[in-house]
Amino acid sequence: MGQGQKVKIDPVPNTTVTVTNTSENLSTTFTAAVFNPPLNRVVSKYTILSGSTVQFGTESFTVSGTYTLVDTTVDYTVGSPTFGEESGFLSAVNVVATGSAGAITFGLSGAPSYTANLAPIWATPDLPATLPIPVDVTFSGFLSLDGSTTPFSGTLSDTTTFNPDGSVSDLDILDIMTGFGPITGSISASATPTPSRLLKKGLVLL
Repeated sequence: MGQGQKVKIDPVPNTTVTVTNTSENLSTTFTAAVFNPPLNRVVSKYTILSGSTVQFGTESFTVSGTYTLVDTTVDYTVGSPTFGEESGFLSAVNVVATGSAGAITFGLSGAPSYTANLAPIWATPDLPATLPIPVDVTFSGFLSLDGSTTPFSGTLSDTTTFNPDGSVSDLDILDIMTGFGPITGSISASATPTPSRLLKKGLVLL
C-alpha cells in the first residue's frame, strides 16, 4: 500500500494484528485491546461548541459547558443478535444556558443510560462516518433559573460522527419539559474518547 494510506481494522479486543507493506517488505504487529469491558471503559468528555442554542419560552438561550459519556459494554461477537451494540451512561453534566432572562443550570437525577449500534461504523471502509444512536437518552432532574428551581424531564436524540483522527462530533437534539415550560433546541459538541482502567465501581483511571 502507498505511503500515508489509511487502513481500517475491526476493533476486536485481544487479537494480534499484523499489518504488512508487501512492496517494501515491512510489517508491524500490535494487539487490539483498547476497549475490553468489563476491565476498562471509554470516557468521552464533550465540550459544547459555539452556536449551540435552546429555545425557552420566547427567548433563545446560548448553551455552553461540558458533559461526559462513559461506554461500559460492547458486543464484538460476529453473528450475535446484539453484535456492535455498545452501552453506557451520561455523567458529569456541567451545562449552562444563558439568555437575557438569566442563566439556566441543570442537575441530573441518577446516571441516564444509552445504547448505540456500532456495527454500521465497523462496516464503513472510510471515515468520517456518521452513526445515529438508535435509542434516545431519557433523563430527568432539576434546573435552576436565577434562583428558582423546578423539576424537568426530557430526551436527547444523538447523532455521532467518527473522525479519522479518533475524535467524535455530536449533534444532540433536546426536548425537555419543565415546570416553567418546554425547552427545545440543538447542541453541537466534540470529544476525544479516552480508554480508562476500572479501579472500583464508579471510579475510573484516565
